[in-house]
Amino acid sequence: MTDWNWFFSSFCQSAAALIGIIAAFLISRLIGLNEKVNAILSVFEELMIERDKLIHSFGQRRFRWYNSTLMRCSEALRDEIKRGAFHDLSDIDILEKIYSEDDRLFKANDVVLKTFRELQEKYQRNGFTEEAVPHEVQDHLQRERMFIDHLETDTRKLIQLFRKNEQELRVFRETFKPVSNIIIVLIIAFPITVIYPLHFMPVQVGHTPAEAMSLPAMWSTLTSLKGFLLTAFFITIEGIFVYFLTLNDKMRKDIGKGIARHSPDYQKMHYYSPYLEL
Repeated sequence: MTDWNWFFSSFCQSAAALIGIIAAFLISRLIGLNEKVNAILSVFEELMIERDKLIHSFGQRRFRWYNSTLMRCSEALRDEIKRGAFHDLSDIDILEKIYSEDDRLFKANDVVLKTFRELQEKYQRNGFTEEAVPHEVQDHLQRERMFIDHLETDTRKLIQLFRKNEQELRVFRETFKPVSNIIIVLIIAFPITVIYPLHFMPVQVGHTPAEAMSLPAMWSTLTSLKGFLLTAFFITIEGIFVYFLTLNDKMRKDIGKGIARHSPDYQKMHYYSPYLEL
C-alpha cells in the first residue's frame, strides 16, 4: 500500500528548509547592507557640509591681495625687471615666466599682470631704488599663506574622502542585482515546492493523488480550513519576500541617486577656489 503522505511531507519539509536557510541568509545580508548604505549616504551628506564650509572659507581668503603684495616684495622679480628679462614678451609668456619662477603665487592672471605693469612702470619712471619691506607686511603675508595652506590641506583630504565614498557606492551597487534575482527565484519556488504539494495532503493510503481542475473542487479547497491555512501561510511568506525585494530595490535606487550626486568637480582643487592649481 503506497502512502504518498510521506513523499509530500518529506518533499515540502526539505524545500521549506532550503528556502528558509537561503531566505535567512539573504535577510541578514539585506539588513546589513541597509545599515551600510545608510551610513555611506550619511557620510556623503557630511562631506557636502564640509565642502560648503571650505568653499566659504576660501572665499574669505585674500588671494588677490596676497599675489599683489608678494610680487611687490619680491627682490627676484625686481631684478628680473631691471635686467629687462620681460622685454618684448607677450602677456602669456610674462605670466608663464612669473609663475614658473615663484611657485608661491596663486592663479590670478589679471592681478599678476596688473601688478607687473605697475612695477614695470614704477621702476622705469623712478629708477630701481631699493625699498625696505615692512615687517608687518611680511607677517601678514605669512599668516595669510598659513591660512590658505591649512585650507588646501583640508581640501585634499576632503577630495580623498569624496573619492572613497564614490568607490564604496559603486561597489555596493553591483551587489543588489544578484540578491534581487535570488529573491524572485524564492518567490516563485515557495508556492511550487511547498504550498502546491501541501494542498494534496492528506492522501488516502493506496490512492494516487490527482489534481481536480474543476471550479467547484478548487473553491471547495480554498474555502476549507486547509485552504485557509495554506493561503495565510502563502501570503505571509510571500509578503516577507516582497518586502525585502522592495527594500533591495529601494537601496539600489538610493545608491544610484548617491552616485549621481557625486560630481567630478568635487574631486578637483579648482572647484573649491579658482586660484588653486595653476
